[in-house]
Amino acid sequence: DALPISDIDAVYERAKALGCLSRETVHGRPGGEVHVRPWGERSFYARDRWKNALCFVAAGTEYMG
Repeated sequence: DALPISDIDAVYERAKALGCLSRETVHGRPGGEVHVRPWGERSFYARDRWKNALCFVAAGTEYMG
């Protein structure tokens, strides 16, 4: 599940400082960078300390499918 975030840029900078950004590719783009995904979400991906995948999504851009 995605976590809607009101200030995704601040959360991204914090994740970057912690060194937990994803190194995976998502639809041809780095998952660990903030991008507008093909489905309209502005998001980035990270991993927690247990290696669980996390997706952070800018509030208001969540895909409701």
